[in-house]
Order: sequence, then C-alpha cells, then structure tokens
Amino acid sequence: MKVLELFDVLEESVFLYQDGEVVYRNPKAVKRFGDTLREESFKSLMLEWIERCQQEEMTGNKKIIQFKQSVNRDRYTLSDISVMKYEAGYLMIVHDVNKQSDFYAQLIHEMRSPLNIIQGAADLLQLQMTKNGEVKQKVGEGYVHHIKDSCQKLKHLIDNILDATKSKLDFLDLHMQTKPILPMVKDLVSKAAFEAGNKTVKLEYDPKIEDLEITFDPEKIERIVTNLISNAIKYTDSSGVILVKVLRRDENFILEVHDNGIGIRAEDRGTIFEPYERAANAIGQAKGTGIGLYLVKCFALSHNGDVQVESEEGVGSCFRVTLPIEQKLS
Repeated sequence: MKVLELFDVLEESVFLYQDGEVVYRNPKAVKRFGDTLREESFKSLMLEWIERCQQEEMTGNKKIIQFKQSVNRDRYTLSDISVMKYEAGYLMIVHDVNKQSDFYAQLIHEMRSPLNIIQGAADLLQLQMTKNGEVKQKVGEGYVHHIKDSCQKLKHLIDNILDATKSKLDFLDLHMQTKPILPMVKDLVSKAAFEAGNKTVKLEYDPKIEDLEITFDPEKIERIVTNLISNAIKYTDSSGVILVKVLRRDENFILEVHDNGIGIRAEDRGTIFEPYERAANAIGQAKGTGIGLYLVKCFALSHNGDVQVESEEGVGSCFRVTLPIEQKLS
C-alpha cells in the first residue's frame, strides 16, 4: 500500500486505529513508544486522544491536541497529535515538539554567550580609552582577540543553522576542489587549541600520512573537523585529552577524533546523528543545539562518505569520518 510506504519514512509517529486495535504503527512510532505499544494502557491512551479530539473544535475533520508524557521526574516530552477519522477507523500523527522547542532554547543560550563576551570586551576597551585616552597594544589586542573569537563562534552557529535548514530541503550546495587536505586540518586543530586550553583539555594532532590530495568542499569539511573537535572539547572534562588523527585506508581519507570524555550510552548511539537529538547523559553536561553531529553526517554523505562512532559511557568516544579520495564531479 503506497500510503503506508510513505508513513514508513516519516519523522513523525503514525498510527492506524480501528475496531479497538492498533493495526499499524510506523518505525518512528515503534522507536518513540517502544514496549508500551503492546500494553493495554496504550490502547486506552489512544481512546483518550480520540475522545479529547472529538471535544475540540473541528477544522474539517482534523483536530490537534497536545500530549504530555513523563520521561522521568524532571523531564517531559510534549507532542502535537493530529487525529483524522477515516472510513474504517482513525489516523493519528504524533509530532514531537520538544526537540524544536529545546533547539530554540539552546540556540538562544548559544548565541547569548558570545554576544555577552563581545559586549564585555567592547565595554572594557571603551573604558580604557576613556580613562587613558589610549589603549596599550597588548591590552587592546586581547580585547580584539575575544571579540573576533566570539564573532567566529556566532558565524559558526549561524552557518550550522542555515545548512541544517538547507539539508532538510535538499538545497545543500557543494563547491568541490582537488587539493591537499592536511594543511587545513592542521590549521583547524591549531585554532581549536585555544578553546581546549581554556578548559585545560589537551588537544593533540597525529597525522599518519605526510599529505594527501583529495577532492572535497573545503567549507563543508572544515565544518566537519570543527564540529567534531568542538563536540569533543564540550564533553571532555578538565585535564582530559583529545587526539585528532588523519590517515589513508585504501582509496579513502580517514579523519578520527578521539576523546576520553563522558562517552555515549549504547541506546543513544543510533540517534545522535539525527537533528535536535542529544545523548541523555550529555544534556546536563553542556549546552548544545543538537545539529552539529547531524551536519557532520550530512556533509560526509554529500561527499559519498560516512561517519561512525565508537563509544563507551564514562570512557570516551571516537568519531571516524571516511571520505573517498576521488569524487565524480558532475
């Protein structure tokens, strides 16, 4: 049935309910609700959704309600539920609004931090000029560095948001070049060393090859490297170590980012590359939008490559990006 094939690939949870039974649920519904789908209480919950929708004002034959589900004592998921009557029963679509609302809340936080630094550095610079009529070169350079670094973080955040939107709409543009890749990786590691140093995290670079010329989009691969290193710094405790490796395997270029940070739970490894998703043990550890790893996956796939993760909770993680050395350019 063509309609069910469409439901199978939707990001929302979809159910068909008729004659007191759930006769269909798509893969997203199975993933979201798990074992509760087999419980009698879930059937009762569906009846509650139907009854609540029937009490709402109708727009055609479609009604929307909100459903709050407890995850633990302090966290809930909030969903918009659309219920539509059809000849044999009811079609229900459950849209998780938590991911997007969490995303926007984290986005505001992520933008506020560098803006506060820019404002503070500019205020101090202005104060020095007001007091002395001039600013000593070293003092001025320090303030300028903070302003430029924070502006770069804001640009990185905005670029992530724009590309996440483009990837969803299949509008991701690639500008491929054939050139050596190691100088760019080395430069990005050097730039990230300052951020790592602020957290007293040791960032090491270990190239297993002298250099390698590959075909790639420099901006997209730069973002892969930056996102993975930034992610490792974010979830690695003080005095931790991050190791960036580059190597060649057959006809592929390999980038590995190792850390001895908090690691990822086994049940979260399958979802961390989805938009707005974050590992459960990462939520209280550091702020984030949940789109960095999603973009790493998108950019790798756009180069006919892939990304894998090996991780153990409490031990650390290794993210491995594989890119073919040669690309077929259209």
